Amino acid sequence: MENKTQTVKEKKFISLVIYLHNAAPWLKFFLDTVIRTCENHFEQFEIVCVDDACQDNTVELLKEYVEEKKLRVMVNVVHMSFFQGLESAMNAGRDIAIGDFVYEFDDILVDYDPEEILKVYRKLIEGSDIVAASSKGKLRVTSRMFYYLFNKTSRGNGKIGPETFRIVSRRAINRIKTMGQYIPYRKAVYMNCGLKAAT
Repeated sequence: MENKTQTVKEKKFISLVIYLHNAAPWLKFFLDTVIRTCENHFEQFEIVCVDDACQDNTVELLKEYVEEKKLRVMVNVVHMSFFQGLESAMNAGRDIAIGDFVYEFDDILVDYDPEEILKVYRKLIEGSDIVAASSKGKLRVTSRMFYYLFNKTSRGNGKIGPETFRIVSRRAINRIKTMGQYIPYRKAVYMNCGLKAAT
């Protein structure tokens, strides 16, 4: 008798909110990486792609990919009527996401081990509401200066820095919505919303 060990998949419903702006060269590799990881570890997930007025063939490639792979997950595309920028576009995507936990991919360049996607999830399950994967690579001088000045002048307790992607609980999303004001910089809001955050 053969003994097969099977991975027990997570039962929480996961949303992947993905920012797209002229991202055609990296789209297929990103989707292959992220979808494979989610299919192997989560029972249910959805994909919410935010088309921030792409002027290349990103959206066409996305449609071809979904049809070619015969994806069995829900894929929604939010089309911004004109270029909104990262923060507004990602807020729109997060607002229609229905998952218990929401991954936010601000960039689809995969320069990390796919295991990082699961590491942030596990850290969230341990008791955090916001967990970011932070880049340890070199930062531009302007970015270093921005984070230094922001953290120095911010009245909040949380400090921000460069992030590759993050996962946010539904509780954190609801908390931010009840704050009743639109704050355009998500990182700062997450770090100062009063819930446990980790990087």
